[in-house]
Amino acid sequence: MKVVFADTFYWVSFVNPKDVWYNQVRKVVKALQPLRIVTIDEVLVEFLTLYSDYGPQMRRRSVELVRGILNDPLSRRSNRPMNLFCPVLICMKIASIRDTV
Repeated sequence: MKVVFADTFYWVSFVNPKDVWYNQVRKVVKALQPLRIVTIDEVLVEFLTLYSDYGPQMRRRSVELVRGILNDPLSRRSNRPMNLFCPVLICMKIASIRDTV
């Protein structure tokens, strides 16, 4: 199985169908299967920061994606505790809820 590092570019393109690289990123991932994608906390923070201002739907999608990554110990490379993300995810979730009210 191949192990590939995913930077912010990858996550931004992967999650947003309107991104110009969306289709290409998905084609490459499919071609590289079987594949394990790894990333680091700093990339996830950058990704969340970018999509924090894209409206409720993209905030929700980005939070769900990051939660999935954080719950998969094979996809994340970091020596930091997971609870560093709790404040970021809570703020993003609150923003998403506030947008629907």
